[in-house]
Amino acid sequence: MADLDHIRHSVELERRLDDLSRPEIGQTYQPVTGIKGWDGAANKDTQTIDLQAAPWSLPANIQAVSCRLYYIGANVNDYGALEKSAGDGHMVIAQIQAAGGRANTSGIVNCDSSGDIRFETNNATNTVSLYINGYFS
Repeated sequence: MADLDHIRHSVELERRLDDLSRPEIGQTYQPVTGIKGWDGAANKDTQTIDLQAAPWSLPANIQAVSCRLYYIGANVNDYGALEKSAGDGHMVIAQIQAAGGRANTSGIVNCDSSGDIRFETNNATNTVSLYINGYFS
């Protein structure tokens, strides 16, 4: 019975985490096509991504983005992650399980008050592709 309680607790925790990562109800989703910011970019370091600047060119004051992150790392446990701003917690993370491995993930990342997101990595010897599928306004 303890295992069943643990499963119930895990499912409830996962549901609550999903709720925290969702944009506010009532926001409008705008799909985009052809927006590729980093298409196999090498040696990306931790940085704020200005989504209004090229190559993204998204409108100002967006609330969140739907994205896909593809990460190639040199070492086990290397990761690339997206978050709202430093210290807010990773909303999308791709972590390497084997040296020279690849990780692919997608999700929704809330934007900061400027409409930007932050990319974080623990090893800048990497190759990163980041695709924005749409945004919430």
